[in-house]
Amino acid sequence: MIRTILPKISFAFLLLLAFNMALFKSLIPFTIVLFAFSSLLLAIVNKEFYVLNKKVLFIGIAFFAIHLLSVFYSDNRPVALFDIEVKLSLLLFPLSFIVRNDFLVKHRKWVFIVFSLGVVVANIYMITTTLMAYDGKWWYLYSSYLSKYIHPSYIAMYNLFSVSILVLLISNIKNNLRFLLLIPIAFLTVMIYMFVSKAGLFTFVFAIMYFSFIIFLRIKNKIIKFAIPIVLIASFSYVVSTNFRIQKMAKSIVGIVETGKLDESSTGTRIGIWEAATNVIFENLVLGVGAGDIKTELYGKLDTMGIVNQEANEKHYNVHNQYLETLMGQGLVGLSLLLSMFFIAMRYAYKIKDHLLAVFTFIIVLNFFPEAMLNNLHGVIFFSLFYYFQMLVPNSDYDI
Repeated sequence: MIRTILPKISFAFLLLLAFNMALFKSLIPFTIVLFAFSSLLLAIVNKEFYVLNKKVLFIGIAFFAIHLLSVFYSDNRPVALFDIEVKLSLLLFPLSFIVRNDFLVKHRKWVFIVFSLGVVVANIYMITTTLMAYDGKWWYLYSSYLSKYIHPSYIAMYNLFSVSILVLLISNIKNNLRFLLLIPIAFLTVMIYMFVSKAGLFTFVFAIMYFSFIIFLRIKNKIIKFAIPIVLIASFSYVVSTNFRIQKMAKSIVGIVETGKLDESSTGTRIGIWEAATNVIFENLVLGVGAGDIKTELYGKLDTMGIVNQEANEKHYNVHNQYLETLMGQGLVGLSLLLSMFFIAMRYAYKIKDHLLAVFTFIIVLNFFPEAMLNNLHGVIFFSLFYYFQMLVPNSDYDI
């Protein structure tokens, strides 16, 4: 009896986590513990494991291990231990997904569908609460006004992944009702624009180009074949180019290049932080400074270099680039492991022609440039859950 029920319970907890990821941050750790614990019980009862990609499992655990090791050469141990706590899902998910669960494999696509449903609900919730907070003033429906409890870049990333899921569902479902999915696709697309996330918009343009290429290969009518990609790329290029935050960023970059001085904009702040981070990296190239000392070393270097930025000091920003963050904390060893995870994912996606895995990997790769995603619960959970889920849970038909 318990052998039959446990796989379903474990699957239910995973669905609960996927649905809640964009909704209530405080419930995320609780649902992860429930899923991990049910997977542990399943492993004890059945004693069956299935390692689909041994390299993924080895490199993933090694990536977490180098973070754990960096605690011991960090001067600030409490901060380092908190960093490990935030990144614990990088260990829990790969270990949970190698536990054999045939029920999970059979109903694999529902994890993606339920995640997308949760994202749609979260977007509706944000619109509703924003309108209520600002007495129905619709012009407050943008950026941080709209997305108060989750950073706009992260919810824009969730939206884009959900749009990718729904697009692939339309292409693989035969029922004519599948075109009803165009409604949530359009809704989430508009919301991506309203969040005014630069990373979200740039990544969205890439996704449009990727799916346009797929359409180009599949459609036989030559006129439609060439018209659809051109219209899509032109439309979204216009949308991105007219976005006020991107215009502000471009203006800031031009000003920095012309004057040689950093301004107080978010772009100027990031460039100053990246410059200081690069100097710290070259002084601690192999193993980094440790998980607990990144901000201490970063702001010490900013002071030494005479780079003063009021916003950065007040908000105590991190490196705002996951590649530089990993280089600072765990050196070339950590970065090599991280890049290896991406390389293996892209090669695997190409091998099995898994478009969702390919898009997911590029979404992560691109979003790692402006954000240190693995420092944030919304970022590290999204990455670790869907990376290991797609790489370690078998998918026999690759339909989504």
